[in-house]
Amino acid sequence: MFNNLNELKEIFRSKVIIFILSRYIGYFMLFINALFIARNLGVYFFGIYNFILLIIQYLNYANLGISYSLNYYLSVESSPNKKNNAIQESLTLNLLISLIVIILFVLLYIFDFKFNNLNISKFYIPIALIAIIQLFIQIYISICRTYGITKPIIFNQLVIPALQLPGFFFAKTKTCCIIY
Repeated sequence: MFNNLNELKEIFRSKVIIFILSRYIGYFMLFINALFIARNLGVYFFGIYNFILLIIQYLNYANLGISYSLNYYLSVESSPNKKNNAIQESLTLNLLISLIVIILFVLLYIFDFKFNNLNISKFYIPIALIAIIQLFIQIYISICRTYGITKPIIFNQLVIPALQLPGFFFAKTKTCCIIY
């Protein structure tokens, strides 16, 4: 199959293979984290934790496909000036969406809105901030993906799982654990 060891080394140095391996290493780390978090939080707090993650995941759709559109546009457009304009417009739209998300969560916090008797109002601001950061990360990743820059994408795939578990162990209470 492989004539020599150098061919095998060359395959594992490929950006695509490194990208794929990092993605699945990140998934594995998330799975291990979920097992530890579920065991230590218990059923009730693990449910709240997952509900908060669900809200954050839904807020990822708040960008209305801007990052995907940007990814497509940057890959088919040849003019650097038009590419820069598209990036600036995407960032501007993300700023507007971020402002709407902040206003929404501030209102939820002020009116102490409860989801099905879950009092998670103390998490509204962190949820909004995490969602906003993720909106901008998606734009950044689209830019990196278009230009073939894989290191920031790999870093993004691995940093959250790598920091999540130690952050969980250093938390003083279950409420702090949910924020991590």
